[in-house]
Amino acid sequence: MKKSRVTLLIVAVILVIAVLTNPNQLKHKESVKKELTEYLHKDARKHGGPGWAMVNTDLVSSDNYLFFSLTKGRWKGDSKIIGIGVFGKVFTFDNINESGSPDTD
Repeated sequence: MKKSRVTLLIVAVILVIAVLTNPNQLKHKESVKKELTEYLHKDARKHGGPGWAMVNTDLVSSDNYLFFSLTKGRWKGDSKIIGIGVFGKVFTFDNINESGSPDTD
């Protein structure tokens, strides 16, 4: 097999794996909930609070782009990208905790 065919085959296999393991919306919501809960607990301990909070994941959605997906959160009327999902994992961006309070509408 020629080198270019092997390279093409490897790329094709990686793309198929990416499609098959692209995280669903529930995985995105669980990841954001975990991240925000950890942040709220840490913030509460730092300020002497009770260390518990409820996180509303109804304001979290995901857009599927076949090979990857984007996690979006709605704050103050704007939808912002707060993470990316690929190969079965959801990675939230560092600015997720700095985005402010979620909408209440």
